[in-house]
Amino acid sequence: KGTLGVTVVDGAATPALAFDYGFKVRPFFPKLVETAAEREAWLDSQKIERQFVATWPDIYGYGLAREKCAAWHRLLNDTLAAWCADHPRFGFIGSVPLPNADDAVEELVRIRKAGAIGIMLPANVENINIGELALDPLWAKAEALNCPVILHPVLVGPAPRAAKFGLTQSTQYTFDTTLGTGVNL
Repeated sequence: KGTLGVTVVDGAATPALAFDYGFKVRPFFPKLVETAAEREAWLDSQKIERQFVATWPDIYGYGLAREKCAAWHRLLNDTLAAWCADHPRFGFIGSVPLPNADDAVEELVRIRKAGAIGIMLPANVENINIGELALDPLWAKAEALNCPVILHPVLVGPAPRAAKFGLTQSTQYTFDTTLGTGVNL
């Protein structure tokens, strides 16, 4: 086990992570762990000059203890910032430790100073819709910093009805985002 409560699981073609609260993430998609040279070659083939990168929301680790979650997001963001500094064709979108709004605001301020162009939030945090969380201080700080917020669906459990027909990404993810934001309308 890592000191942050996160362990790398080997044995598959790509790594996976296990969190000390019992959550295990499926192995990373190969595109998530390709080298900068491979990614730049693909960008060239598509005639794309610049790309923004972010941490895969499946590994946000929101079930970690508060201090470990904050430290985990600092590590994720510092790693992205350093990688982008070494590869200036890329910019980074940060993540923040939720559901604690004060911790999220602190990390948002820190990563904006480090060059984050925005933040990505999940549509749900450990099965609680993002719209149900007390995040007014985060929303206010993002607005004050003119910081874009990307809402990303996450699948925190199996979705057999959608998966049966190959509809997890197109249907279940769309539902997750709609439900996550629609609860406060």
